[in-house]
Amino acid sequence: MPGRTYRPAPSGWELRALSELTPIERYRRDARLRLEIQSAALGNAPRGLVTHWAKQLGLWDGKGPAAPNEFAATLLADLCVYAPWGNHPCGIERYAGVVRPDPASDEARILDALLAARISLFRIAEPDPRGGILLQELGKEAPVWLMDETLPQRIRPGAPFAARIAEADAFAMTTGIALPLDKEMLDAVKPADPTQPMPAAEFAARLYRAVLQRAG
Repeated sequence: MPGRTYRPAPSGWELRALSELTPIERYRRDARLRLEIQSAALGNAPRGLVTHWAKQLGLWDGKGPAAPNEFAATLLADLCVYAPWGNHPCGIERYAGVVRPDPASDEARILDALLAARISLFRIAEPDPRGGILLQELGKEAPVWLMDETLPQRIRPGAPFAARIAEADAFAMTTGIALPLDKEMLDAVKPADPTQPMPAAEFAARLYRAVLQRAG
């Protein structure tokens, strides 16, 4: 029927109460909801916002966004979902303004976490006995417990990387962005005035532009 969104029938672990699930089961459930919400939020991103970020990343062909590959498209989508510009709200903000999930639902819990998602610099500290890994966030003392099934295979312990994370549980999860960094990329996001923190949207855009230039 028009206007309805198909969702596969839930599996057994999805029907169990959140408190009954193991951390990895909770992570998989949350990650599935995250993908659904992000996809809907991307569809709510204002056209002017999409145009702005595509031009900022060099992904504009004069008529519309032109990402040469899935990686570039993912970086552009992240900005459209999470990075407002001027008077344009980002996609997740617009989406939150039009949907009304049950406040007690998992959808509301994940949406709230995505609205508060942040991009930052991290290093992998060590595995966590509960599952996942512990991260050390640049400039912070408290470790971040991250659940992710592929990141430890892509980024070596101690190496710097950038990630956008959301905390909808005792653990955090990425929003799909986790980028290994080198000195050149770190230099690209150094603020001109170290005493003035760079706005998150500008930080992400400068970083993604440097990553794409390196990849290109």
